[in-house]
Amino acid sequence: MSGKKSHNRAAVLGELRPLSAGSFPKRCRTCGAVFQSAAVFIDHTSALSGGTIKVIDDDEGRFLELYRNCSCGSTLMDFFADRRDYSPAGDRRRQQFVTLLQRLEGQGFSAQQSRAELLNYLRGEPCPLLDRLLPQAP
Repeated sequence: MSGKKSHNRAAVLGELRPLSAGSFPKRCRTCGAVFQSAAVFIDHTSALSGGTIKVIDDDEGRFLELYRNCSCGSTLMDFFADRRDYSPAGDRRRQQFVTLLQRLEGQGFSAQQSRAELLNYLRGEPCPLLDRLLPQAP
């Protein structure tokens, strides 16, 4: 899997969860491909331009319709609940992420490398770039 595809999956799955437990497995009506989970659905389909449409419902929260293309070319859609924290604290965390991203880019790392490194840190995974940049405690 390419780094870009992995990044897209992480970005999408980090904020989404299927609205209905019955959403998966999902089957393409054109070719019969079966997607057992949201992760498989995102990994084995491709994004459309403007493929995520936010639907806001003040009573129920925020929901997304996610449109993806099956490998056969058919467009598939499912509903997801948006887990993003839209509170002031969530806004501050996102701004801090952007600030850290810019600092890593300022050190000469690509936007993709920087974003991947910060996401690894947030998931508790190894962070070789940060390990090189930050002094280790004795």
